[in-house]
Amino acid sequence: MIAAVLTAAVIATGVFSSPHLEQIEERFAVDGQPCTSDELVALVNRMIPIVRAMDEEAAGEGDPTGGPTYFEITTAMALVHFVEHQVDAAVLEVGLGGRLDSTNVCLPVVSVITSISFDHMRQLGNTLASIAGEKAGIVKPGVPLVSGVTDAEPQAVIAQTAREHGCRLIQLGRDFAFEYRGKSAIAEFDFRYVVAAQEFHLSSLTLAMPGRHQAANAAVALATISELRHQGWCISNDAIRSGISRAALPGRVESSRPTR
Repeated sequence: MIAAVLTAAVIATGVFSSPHLEQIEERFAVDGQPCTSDELVALVNRMIPIVRAMDEEAAGEGDPTGGPTYFEITTAMALVHFVEHQVDAAVLEVGLGGRLDSTNVCLPVVSVITSISFDHMRQLGNTLASIAGEKAGIVKPGVPLVSGVTDAEPQAVIAQTAREHGCRLIQLGRDFAFEYRGKSAIAEFDFRYVVAAQEFHLSSLTLAMPGRHQAANAAVALATISELRHQGWCISNDAIRSGISRAALPGRVESSRPTR
């Protein structure tokens, strides 16, 4: 959703996401277009000698499985792809957790935590607090943090982490809110943002993906866009409406009209 709004604002935007649905090329997209098969082959060929050298180094140190992982390799491929396409912005989706994720090598202009629930408990812990601690590992000193977490336990962990790193926390339910209306054939929501003289409202935004959970995701995305506007990014309300109305993911509550 963030990327769709940026693209609508004519800001060249790369997205690294996972998992893919049909083809790995989907993980490396620029302005909504996955990389081509030829580009994928070129990216893999660039990685081969580096990965081989890292594998040999790890084996030489007595750890034959200590080379880069599949996800680490694809992260590197994404970053190279974005450099080659000279994107103005890159949206990097964390693969697992946050603190130890390969995407955490970046220094972002804004960090985002959408929600916290019980997932990947073997790796992240068996309490919402421990999972939140891992996901809050993406927080960087002084970098604003947008959070859509509403449960008290993980919310407290995220707030404490933000304080420790001197980050401005932009919190759902306090600094921004949404109202979802999905009873008709068209899913709509209203968005309100109130942060230190940056107040603005957008009404009757259309969602391409229905459901209150998607409206919550959209609110987090728009709070992130609002922070980017605060930093000087030129993103119009029209671009926001257009991007949110078009943002979609294959397989996420898709519907199609039967052909005659």
